[in-house]
Amino acid sequence: MTLTSDHSNRLTLHPVAWLLSLCLFTLPVIGTYAQLIEAPLPAPENKRPDANARTHSTGPLRLPFWDDFSTVAPGYPDTLWIHSNSVYISNGIGLNPPSINVATFDGLDSLGVPYDPNETSTVGFTDKLVSRPLLMTEVPVNERETVYLSFFYQWRGYGEPPDNSDFLRVEFRDDQGNWVDVFTVHGNEVPDFENFNAVVLPVHEERWYHDNFQFRFRAYGRMSGPFDTWIVDYVLLNKGRDDSAPSFPDRAAASPMSRLFGRYYAVPLSHFFLDTSLDTVTFDVQNLRGSDFGGASINYRVNAKFYHYFGEDPPVVYGKNLIKSRGVKGTSGVMLPYERVTVRLDTLPDPSDPLQFDPTADAIDVQLKLKVISSDSIDAERPAFLPLDFRVNDTTSTWYSLRDYYAYDDGVAEYSVGLTQAGNRLAYQFVMRSDTATLAGVLIYFPYLGGSNSQSLDLYIYGDNDGEPTQNPIYSMLGRTITKNTKNEFMYLPLQPPLFIDDSVFYIGYREPVVSGVKIGLDKSNDTGDRIFVLTGGTWQKNTDVQGSLMIRPVFGGKADPVTGVPGEEHGRDLYPNPNDGSFYLPGSVDRVDIIDVTGRYVPCTLEPAGDETRVILSSPSPGMYLVKWLDASKVQQRKVLVR
Repeated sequence: MTLTSDHSNRLTLHPVAWLLSLCLFTLPVIGTYAQLIEAPLPAPENKRPDANARTHSTGPLRLPFWDDFSTVAPGYPDTLWIHSNSVYISNGIGLNPPSINVATFDGLDSLGVPYDPNETSTVGFTDKLVSRPLLMTEVPVNERETVYLSFFYQWRGYGEPPDNSDFLRVEFRDDQGNWVDVFTVHGNEVPDFENFNAVVLPVHEERWYHDNFQFRFRAYGRMSGPFDTWIVDYVLLNKGRDDSAPSFPDRAAASPMSRLFGRYYAVPLSHFFLDTSLDTVTFDVQNLRGSDFGGASINYRVNAKFYHYFGEDPPVVYGKNLIKSRGVKGTSGVMLPYERVTVRLDTLPDPSDPLQFDPTADAIDVQLKLKVISSDSIDAERPAFLPLDFRVNDTTSTWYSLRDYYAYDDGVAEYSVGLTQAGNRLAYQFVMRSDTATLAGVLIYFPYLGGSNSQSLDLYIYGDNDGEPTQNPIYSMLGRTITKNTKNEFMYLPLQPPLFIDDSVFYIGYREPVVSGVKIGLDKSNDTGDRIFVLTGGTWQKNTDVQGSLMIRPVFGGKADPVTGVPGEEHGRDLYPNPNDGSFYLPGSVDRVDIIDVTGRYVPCTLEPAGDETRVILSSPSPGMYLVKWLDASKVQQRKVLVR
């Protein structure tokens, strides 16, 4: 641990020892020769509050103020912050963060639009994260010398690197209403460019002690796009502290669980039973205590739930305790100060157990729920942090699916990616668990980033040529109009007729006839960039620009036709996605939809045209089963849908 100070009464701690385990990664290239370009996403519109999110009144707050962003679903910060919707909360941007989720700053506003789209060289203040007012006069005068603000920040993470003149700034609001700079770090002053850096700032001066005190983070950099990324995490303002290395009675789940089906989060059910192998699931645990915990063991447990779907009936749910209690370091759970541990589950679901994986089911969803048994509540340091409850970041869950598609992604996009040159093509490699299969269609998430919503692309399917796509596609769908949204919802592109794939390796690709800004969702938390190829100058080149997983999913089923080529009239898929978060699509133009919950109550909803489909949005949806009825060609259709 290195401690430095400057002449502005600021203390900076860096680098924290527990972040020295560096993961190697490929940097996104944004320049003349890049074939792909990344762009961050705006926060989801009409975002449903996360069930685990903390709720606060809208008035001023009292100390302590703490946010590690772990209780917030991807999107906006929670109500601890105001005027801060340009900052994006997500899990995939930070490299080895203290706990799950971080706050990301860049050159895009809350709508994903550049602050200054007209001048590429314009620099200025961009994103900001502003605290709610705090009642600082309630801090006793004799304790004000013990009040400090601490946080962790990271330069770039998996985003775009700030330039030397860019900076991240912290400001305090004084008793005259003025914002005062108390900490600034420029792009060339970061102590550790690859890990999180800890900062501790004193809050001692008399001018901070009023009942409208606030602090804020501000980024300064290019205003023309997704550039100059700064990341902030684990913010604490409290009394009873000093200027030493920040230490917390907190052992946190620091990453989601990894993929279960090899490199996939989802696999077609029929393909899974041809090869039921499961991958080793891992997750990270972070000890944020800076001193010995007295030898106490940090353990974890894992519970699994298996949701089996049969026709239109509600799912049959089976629960199993996979791991009751086990040390995070195997036989030992003793963690060193600031230590980060990657845990490998040595007990996985059992594919041979029909209660867990019923081969007669139409679809299966698997939920793994992790709980770190952290002993946070009995830590000797805890009384100094009351009433904070650090156990809120001890739990995380991950969903896996056995349905009719493959998915490298986890369903949440942190960024988007697009081609930089008109006429270039992208192809994404998939390796099936089956030697042959019938490809029925493709699911793609097209995020809305502003501008026109009327765009088109050419969709291609390629065969395999010794580890890269064939020169010519085996299927083409030209001029397909796409539908964009901001809620991680996929558009289904059916293949008419379905395509028989006679090799376990194939590629899904696309081309923009002209560069119109088509972007595809990118899951930055899971990397399959080695399976992305770009055709430029007549030659396929393996991706070196992008790290992450494209939100492209091949869908299987239906009956293949030996004739391939440009499809004719397309027909919408049935209600999808299912399950969902309260928003789904119906085929065709629908004027009326009735939605009924399990109590027989009609649930209000809104309808939005979405190309040749209709988007249905439930008002204030709650998790559970619903019956959906609509009129299709003078015939009443009904389906059951699961909201989770």
